[in-house]
Amino acid sequence: MTATIDLFERTGTAGAPISENATNNNWKSEDRKDSLYKYYYYPIKRPEGDVWVKHSASRYMYARISGTFAEIKRVRWQITGLGMTSGLRMYLKQTHTYVEPTIDFDGSLIYGNTSPLYIYPNLSTSGPTSATTRIHTLASNTTYYTDFIKSQLWIDDTTDVFDDDGNLITQHVGNSDVIKFELQMDEYE
Repeated sequence: MTATIDLFERTGTAGAPISENATNNNWKSEDRKDSLYKYYYYPIKRPEGDVWVKHSASRYMYARISGTFAEIKRVRWQITGLGMTSGLRMYLKQTHTYVEPTIDFDGSLIYGNTSPLYIYPNLSTSGPTSATTRIHTLASNTTYYTDFIKSQLWIDDTTDVFDDDGNLITQHVGNSDVIKFELQMDEYE
């Protein structure tokens, strides 16, 4: 007996969202599904045109637990790699509400500076927007969905580069160290 965990990313408008399997949760300057619009085509830049951007577009990630299993307890996200890249910060929020992601910074997000960081998701049998209850023991052979983890990368001012005249040089932030989101659970036979 084995449970299966599938990771999804949701993008697009709130009225017609797109959920697709995710192998990476890449942060970029626009809300675009990762399978077609890779992060290196939409880098976070300082400045972005006339806008003094300090962060990525927000990302929404959730998981589906399915398969054949007797009992599962203690479902939790373990997030590692936070604080590894100098000048970058990760902001997170657990939510069951999907809002079309924007480049605007969401002030309700919480700075995640502890690694590893554990988040215990709410669960639902019908989807992430219905995941409003903490379920401690999952019923056997039942499909569950976590609520969303909304996240944004923040770039500190210390990463700015200026020319000899004191003008900010447009720059790409580049790749960060790996920040790993792992859904863990205790499975019993």
